[in-house]
Amino acid sequence: MVVPPVPVEIVEHIIKQSLPPLRFETFKERYELLRTYSLVDSRWKELAQKELGRHVVVTNEGRERLKEAIHDSKTFARHAQSVWATAHSLVPSDKPKIVALVEQLLDRAELRHVTLSCVNLEEDLNLFDLGRSLRSCTLYYCDFTFHQTAPSMQHLSRMYLVDPYCYDGEGDWLSFLNPTSFPSLRRLQLLRTSAMSSFPQNDLDPRNPSGITHSILALAPHLEALSICEANHPWIADSLSAQEWSLFSNLQHLTLSTSGYGADTNGWFQTLERLPPKLETLTVLILDAVDFEELDELYGVIKVAIRGLEEERWMLNIRILDENVDEGEEDEREAKSSLTRTAAERGIKVEIGSSKVTYGDWETFFDD
Repeated sequence: MVVPPVPVEIVEHIIKQSLPPLRFETFKERYELLRTYSLVDSRWKELAQKELGRHVVVTNEGRERLKEAIHDSKTFARHAQSVWATAHSLVPSDKPKIVALVEQLLDRAELRHVTLSCVNLEEDLNLFDLGRSLRSCTLYYCDFTFHQTAPSMQHLSRMYLVDPYCYDGEGDWLSFLNPTSFPSLRRLQLLRTSAMSSFPQNDLDPRNPSGITHSILALAPHLEALSICEANHPWIADSLSAQEWSLFSNLQHLTLSTSGYGADTNGWFQTLERLPPKLETLTVLILDAVDFEELDELYGVIKVAIRGLEEERWMLNIRILDENVDEGEEDEREAKSSLTRTAAERGIKVEIGSSKVTYGDWETFFDD
Protein backbone atom coordinates (compact mmCIF):
# COMPACT_ATOMS: atom_id res chain seq x y z
CA MET A 1 0.00 0.00 0.00
CA VAL A 2 1.40 3.35 -1.06
CA VAL A 3 1.24 6.00 1.63
CA PRO A 4 0.13 9.35 0.16
CA PRO A 5 2.53 12.25 0.66
CA VAL A 6 1.89 14.71 3.43
CA PRO A 7 0.14 17.80 2.03
CA VAL A 8 2.40 20.79 1.41
CA GLU A 9 0.40 22.95 3.82
CA ILE A 10 1.02 20.50 6.67
CA VAL A 11 4.73 20.25 5.89
CA GLU A 12 5.00 24.04 5.89
CA HIS A 13 3.14 24.18 9.21
CA ILE A 14 5.45 21.56 10.75
CA ILE A 15 8.54 23.49 9.68
CA LYS A 16 7.29 26.83 11.01
CA GLN A 17 6.10 25.40 14.33
CA SER A 18 9.39 23.58 14.97
CA LEU A 19 11.57 26.66 14.58
CA PRO A 20 12.64 28.73 17.61
CA PRO A 21 11.29 32.29 17.94
CA LEU A 22 13.12 34.94 15.96
CA ARG A 23 16.01 36.34 18.00
CA PHE A 24 19.58 37.18 17.14
CA GLU A 25 20.82 34.21 19.15
CA THR A 26 18.51 31.70 17.43
CA PHE A 27 19.43 32.35 13.79
CA LYS A 28 22.13 29.69 13.86
CA GLU A 29 19.72 27.11 15.31
CA ARG A 30 17.10 28.03 12.72
CA TYR A 31 19.68 27.62 9.95
CA GLU A 32 20.75 24.17 11.19
CA LEU A 33 17.15 22.97 11.45
CA LEU A 34 16.23 24.23 7.99
CA ARG A 35 19.35 22.66 6.51
CA THR A 36 18.31 19.34 8.06
CA TYR A 37 14.77 19.64 6.68
CA SER A 38 16.12 20.30 3.20
CA LEU A 39 17.62 16.79 3.19
CA VAL A 40 14.25 15.02 3.57
CA ASP A 41 13.06 15.32 -0.03
CA SER A 42 12.54 17.90 -2.77
CA ARG A 43 9.36 19.32 -1.26
CA TRP A 44 10.91 19.78 2.17
CA LYS A 45 13.98 21.31 0.55
CA GLU A 46 11.93 23.87 -1.37
CA LEU A 47 9.91 24.87 1.70
CA ALA A 48 12.99 24.99 3.95
CA GLN A 49 14.86 27.22 1.53
CA LYS A 50 11.80 29.46 1.22
CA GLU A 51 11.63 29.85 5.00
CA LEU A 52 15.38 30.44 5.19
CA GLY A 53 15.08 33.37 2.81
CA ARG A 54 12.27 35.04 4.74
CA HIS A 55 14.51 36.43 7.49
CA VAL A 56 18.01 37.84 6.95
CA VAL A 57 20.49 38.56 9.75
CA VAL A 58 23.20 41.21 9.36
CA THR A 59 26.19 41.01 11.70
CA ASN A 60 29.78 42.16 11.54
CA GLU A 61 30.97 38.53 11.37
CA GLY A 62 28.81 37.76 8.34
CA ARG A 63 29.01 41.17 6.72
CA GLU A 64 31.46 40.28 3.94
CA ARG A 65 29.59 37.07 3.02
CA LEU A 66 26.35 39.01 2.85
CA LYS A 67 27.92 41.68 0.64
CA GLU A 68 29.12 38.98 -1.76
CA ALA A 69 25.71 37.29 -1.83
CA ILE A 70 23.97 40.59 -2.63
CA HIS A 71 26.55 41.36 -5.33
CA ASP A 72 26.57 37.90 -6.93
CA SER A 73 22.83 37.27 -7.10
CA LYS A 74 20.17 39.77 -8.09
CA THR A 75 17.51 37.47 -6.63
CA PHE A 76 19.18 37.04 -3.24
CA ALA A 77 16.78 38.04 -0.43
CA ARG A 78 14.29 39.22 -3.04
CA HIS A 79 11.44 37.65 -1.03
CA ALA A 80 12.75 38.46 2.44
CA GLN A 81 10.16 39.62 4.96
CA SER A 82 12.43 40.86 7.73
CA VAL A 83 15.99 41.98 8.41
CA TRP A 84 17.75 41.69 11.76
CA ALA A 85 20.88 43.84 11.96
CA THR A 86 23.24 44.43 14.86
CA ALA A 87 26.30 46.64 15.24
CA HIS A 88 26.99 45.47 18.77
CA SER A 89 30.64 45.89 19.86
CA LEU A 90 31.52 47.86 16.71
CA VAL A 91 33.26 51.22 16.94
CA PRO A 92 31.08 54.15 15.75
CA SER A 93 32.99 54.49 12.47
CA ASP A 94 32.08 50.90 11.48
CA LYS A 95 28.39 51.03 12.36
CA PRO A 96 27.36 52.77 9.09
CA LYS A 97 28.59 49.66 7.22
CA ILE A 98 25.82 47.65 8.88
CA VAL A 99 23.22 50.30 8.07
CA ALA A 100 24.41 50.35 4.44
CA LEU A 101 23.69 46.63 4.09
CA VAL A 102 20.24 47.10 5.59
CA GLU A 103 19.58 49.84 3.05
CA GLN A 104 20.60 47.53 0.20
CA LEU A 105 18.18 44.88 1.46
CA LEU A 106 15.40 47.44 1.84
CA ASP A 107 16.01 48.53 -1.73
CA ARG A 108 15.83 44.93 -2.96
CA ALA A 109 12.86 43.46 -1.07
CA GLU A 110 9.45 44.61 0.12
CA LEU A 111 10.41 44.09 3.75
CA ARG A 112 7.69 44.12 6.37
CA HIS A 113 9.88 44.26 9.49
CA VAL A 114 13.34 45.42 10.53
CA THR A 115 15.13 44.97 13.88
CA LEU A 116 18.13 47.20 14.47
CA SER A 117 20.47 46.75 17.43
CA CYS A 118 23.15 49.24 18.54
CA VAL A 119 23.12 51.27 15.33
CA ASN A 120 23.20 55.02 14.72
CA LEU A 121 20.33 56.71 12.90
CA GLU A 122 21.71 60.23 12.94
CA GLU A 123 20.04 62.05 10.05
CA ASP A 124 20.07 58.78 8.06
CA LEU A 125 17.15 59.77 5.86
CA ASN A 126 17.99 57.21 3.18
CA LEU A 127 17.06 54.33 5.45
CA PHE A 128 13.67 55.92 6.09
CA ASP A 129 13.09 56.63 2.42
CA LEU A 130 13.84 53.02 1.50
CA GLY A 131 11.80 51.62 4.40
CA ARG A 132 8.42 52.77 3.17
CA SER A 133 7.18 49.17 2.84
CA LEU A 134 7.85 48.43 6.52
CA ARG A 135 4.92 47.59 8.76
CA SER A 136 6.87 47.12 12.00
CA CYS A 137 10.21 48.16 13.45
CA THR A 138 12.24 47.24 16.55
CA LEU A 139 15.07 49.48 17.74
CA TYR A 140 17.35 48.21 20.51
CA TYR A 141 19.80 50.68 22.04
CA CYS A 142 19.71 52.73 18.86
CA ASP A 143 21.08 56.25 18.79
CA PHE A 144 19.05 58.75 16.79
CA THR A 145 19.11 62.50 16.29
CA PHE A 146 17.10 64.31 13.64
CA HIS A 147 17.49 68.05 13.57
CA GLN A 148 14.39 68.11 11.42
CA THR A 149 11.37 65.80 11.58
CA ALA A 150 12.18 62.33 10.26
CA PRO A 151 10.61 61.56 6.87
CA SER A 152 7.17 59.99 6.92
CA MET A 153 6.82 56.20 6.94
CA GLN A 154 3.22 55.95 5.84
CA HIS A 155 2.57 52.25 6.47
CA LEU A 156 4.52 51.50 9.66
CA SER A 157 1.93 50.47 12.24
CA ARG A 158 4.02 48.85 15.02
CA MET A 159 7.14 50.15 16.76
CA TYR A 160 9.09 48.57 19.61
CA LEU A 161 11.81 50.60 21.36
CA VAL A 162 14.21 48.91 23.78
CA ASP A 163 16.59 51.06 25.84
CA PRO A 164 16.35 53.97 23.42
CA TYR A 165 18.39 57.06 24.03
CA CYS A 166 19.35 60.23 22.22
CA TYR A 167 22.81 61.22 21.12
CA ASP A 168 24.63 62.75 24.09
CA GLY A 169 21.22 63.27 25.69
CA GLU A 170 20.57 66.19 23.33
CA GLY A 171 18.04 64.68 20.93
CA ASP A 172 14.44 65.79 20.62
CA TRP A 173 12.07 62.81 20.72
CA LEU A 174 9.39 64.63 18.74
CA SER A 175 11.78 64.99 15.82
CA PHE A 176 11.63 61.19 15.53
CA LEU A 177 8.50 59.85 17.25
CA ASN A 178 5.51 61.86 16.10
CA PRO A 179 2.23 61.38 14.18
CA THR A 180 3.62 63.16 11.13
CA SER A 181 6.52 60.74 10.71
CA PHE A 182 4.39 57.71 11.60
CA PRO A 183 0.76 58.47 10.61
CA SER A 184 -0.25 54.79 10.68
CA LEU A 185 1.41 53.91 14.00
CA ARG A 186 -1.10 51.97 16.10
CA ARG A 187 1.03 49.84 18.44
CA LEU A 188 3.88 51.28 20.52
CA GLN A 189 5.97 49.20 22.93
CA LEU A 190 8.65 50.66 25.20
CA LEU A 191 11.01 48.57 27.30
CA ARG A 192 13.63 50.12 29.58
CA THR A 193 15.81 47.42 31.11
CA SER A 194 18.03 47.64 34.15
CA ALA A 195 20.89 48.60 31.81
CA MET A 196 19.51 52.15 31.81
CA SER A 197 18.48 54.18 34.84
CA SER A 198 15.90 56.21 32.93
CA PHE A 199 14.93 57.56 29.53
CA PRO A 200 17.23 60.56 29.06
CA GLN A 201 15.57 63.95 29.13
CA ASN A 202 17.16 67.33 28.54
CA ASP A 203 16.32 67.98 32.17
CA LEU A 204 14.79 65.95 34.97
CA ASP A 205 11.24 67.11 34.27
CA PRO A 206 9.37 64.33 32.39
CA ARG A 207 7.05 67.02 31.00
CA ASN A 208 9.93 68.51 29.03
CA PRO A 209 8.64 69.15 25.45
CA SER A 210 11.65 67.31 24.03
CA GLY A 211 11.00 64.25 26.21
CA ILE A 212 9.43 60.94 25.30
CA THR A 213 6.33 61.61 27.40
CA HIS A 214 5.47 64.53 25.14
CA SER A 215 5.86 62.30 22.08
CA ILE A 216 3.58 59.62 23.54
CA LEU A 217 0.87 62.20 24.16
CA ALA A 218 1.21 63.47 20.58
CA LEU A 219 0.57 59.90 19.38
CA ALA A 220 -2.16 59.19 21.95
CA PRO A 221 -5.28 59.63 19.77
CA HIS A 222 -3.91 57.21 17.16
CA LEU A 223 -2.67 54.34 19.34
CA GLU A 224 -4.65 51.11 19.72
CA ALA A 225 -2.04 49.32 21.85
CA LEU A 226 0.54 50.77 24.23
CA SER A 227 3.06 48.82 26.35
CA ILE A 228 5.49 50.48 28.76
CA CYS A 229 7.77 48.43 31.01
CA GLU A 230 10.41 50.28 33.02
CA ALA A 231 12.91 48.67 35.32
CA ASN A 232 13.43 50.38 38.68
CA HIS A 233 10.53 52.84 38.40
CA PRO A 234 7.58 53.52 36.04
CA TRP A 235 8.62 57.11 35.32
CA ILE A 236 6.67 57.47 32.09
CA ALA A 237 3.41 55.94 33.34
CA ASP A 238 3.59 57.98 36.55
CA SER A 239 4.08 61.21 34.58
CA LEU A 240 0.70 60.86 32.84
CA SER A 241 -2.28 62.43 34.58
CA ALA A 242 -5.77 60.98 34.81
CA GLN A 243 -6.99 63.57 32.30
CA GLU A 244 -4.21 62.68 29.84
CA TRP A 245 -5.19 59.01 29.80
CA SER A 246 -8.50 60.10 28.28
CA LEU A 247 -6.54 61.40 25.27
CA PHE A 248 -5.94 57.77 24.26
CA SER A 249 -9.37 57.73 22.68
CA ASN A 250 -8.77 54.63 20.54
CA LEU A 251 -6.59 52.62 22.94
CA GLN A 252 -7.77 49.02 23.30
CA HIS A 253 -4.80 47.30 24.96
CA LEU A 254 -2.59 48.82 27.68
CA THR A 255 0.41 47.22 29.42
CA LEU A 256 2.16 48.95 32.32
CA SER A 257 4.73 47.83 34.90
CA THR A 258 5.05 48.23 38.65
CA SER A 259 8.08 49.00 40.79
CA GLY A 260 8.15 48.01 44.43
CA TYR A 261 4.83 47.39 46.07
CA GLY A 262 3.42 50.61 47.50
CA ALA A 263 0.95 53.03 45.93
CA ASP A 264 3.51 55.81 46.36
CA THR A 265 5.93 54.02 44.02
CA ASN A 266 3.26 53.18 41.44
CA GLY A 267 1.42 56.46 41.05
CA TRP A 268 -0.22 55.44 37.79
CA PHE A 269 -2.60 53.20 39.75
CA GLN A 270 -4.30 56.37 40.96
CA THR A 271 -5.14 57.35 37.36
CA LEU A 272 -7.24 54.25 36.67
CA GLU A 273 -10.32 56.33 37.41
CA ARG A 274 -10.00 57.75 33.90
CA LEU A 275 -9.38 54.70 31.77
CA PRO A 276 -9.26 55.16 27.99
CA PRO A 277 -12.87 54.82 26.77
CA LYS A 278 -12.28 51.90 24.38
CA LEU A 279 -9.97 49.88 26.63
CA GLU A 280 -10.43 46.10 26.37
CA THR A 281 -7.44 44.78 28.32
CA LEU A 282 -5.11 46.19 30.97
CA THR A 283 -1.98 44.12 31.65
CA VAL A 284 0.02 44.82 34.80
CA LEU A 285 3.62 43.54 34.81
CA ILE A 286 4.73 43.03 38.40
CA LEU A 287 8.49 43.50 38.69
CA ASP A 288 10.74 42.88 41.69
CA ALA A 289 8.11 41.45 44.04
CA VAL A 290 10.44 39.41 46.23
CA ASP A 291 7.83 37.65 48.38
CA PHE A 292 4.12 36.99 48.74
CA GLU A 293 3.67 39.80 51.27
CA GLU A 294 4.71 42.31 48.63
CA LEU A 295 2.35 40.68 46.13
CA ASP A 296 -0.47 40.94 48.66
CA GLU A 297 0.14 44.66 49.05
CA LEU A 298 0.18 45.17 45.29
CA TYR A 299 -3.08 43.26 44.95
CA GLY A 300 -4.50 45.58 47.61
CA VAL A 301 -3.39 48.69 45.72
CA ILE A 302 -4.97 47.38 42.50
CA LYS A 303 -8.18 46.48 44.34
CA VAL A 304 -8.49 49.99 45.78
CA ALA A 305 -8.02 51.46 42.30
CA ILE A 306 -10.67 49.15 40.85
CA ARG A 307 -13.14 50.13 43.57
CA GLY A 308 -13.05 53.68 42.25
CA LEU A 309 -14.31 52.58 38.85
CA GLU A 310 -17.86 52.51 37.67
CA GLU A 311 -19.03 49.20 36.27
CA GLU A 312 -16.77 48.37 33.34
CA ARG A 313 -16.40 45.51 30.87
CA TRP A 314 -12.73 44.81 30.25
CA MET A 315 -10.05 42.30 31.21
CA LEU A 316 -7.26 42.72 33.75
CA ASN A 317 -4.17 40.58 33.18
CA ILE A 318 -1.53 40.41 35.90
CA ARG A 319 1.84 38.88 35.00
CA ILE A 320 4.35 38.29 37.77
CA LEU A 321 7.82 38.40 36.22
CA ASP A 322 9.67 36.25 38.72
CA GLU A 323 11.05 32.81 37.95
CA ASN A 324 10.92 31.91 41.66
CA VAL A 325 7.15 32.33 42.06
CA ASP A 326 5.31 29.13 42.93
CA GLU A 327 1.97 29.51 41.19
CA GLY A 328 0.36 26.74 43.22
CA GLU A 329 1.06 28.45 46.53
CA GLU A 330 0.27 31.90 45.14
CA ASP A 331 -3.17 30.74 44.01
CA GLU A 332 -4.25 30.33 47.66
CA ARG A 333 -3.56 33.92 48.70
CA GLU A 334 -6.55 35.74 50.22
CA ALA A 335 -5.44 39.09 48.77
CA LYS A 336 -5.60 37.61 45.30
CA SER A 337 -9.08 36.18 45.89
CA SER A 338 -10.28 39.50 47.30
CA LEU A 339 -9.00 41.33 44.21
CA THR A 340 -10.77 38.87 41.93
CA ARG A 341 -14.07 39.27 43.80
CA THR A 342 -13.87 43.07 43.72
CA ALA A 343 -13.12 43.01 40.00
CA ALA A 344 -16.04 40.66 39.31
CA GLU A 345 -18.37 43.12 41.06
CA ARG A 346 -17.27 45.74 38.52
CA GLY A 347 -17.68 43.39 35.55
CA ILE A 348 -13.92 43.00 35.16
CA LYS A 349 -12.42 39.60 34.33
CA VAL A 350 -9.06 38.92 36.01
CA GLU A 351 -6.32 36.53 34.92
CA ILE A 352 -3.17 36.20 37.06
CA GLY A 353 -0.10 34.22 36.07
CA SER A 354 3.68 34.20 36.29
CA SER A 355 6.34 34.40 33.61
CA LYS A 356 10.03 33.56 33.53
CA VAL A 357 10.78 36.16 30.86
CA THR A 358 13.85 38.30 31.51
CA TYR A 359 15.25 41.50 30.04
CA GLY A 360 17.66 39.33 28.09
CA ASP A 361 14.62 38.14 26.11
CA TRP A 362 13.96 41.65 24.89
CA GLU A 363 13.10 40.51 21.36
CA THR A 364 10.06 38.63 22.66
CA PHE A 365 9.53 40.37 26.04
CA PHE A 366 5.95 41.49 25.37
CA ASP A 367 4.89 38.36 23.50
CA ASP A 368 2.04 36.41 25.02
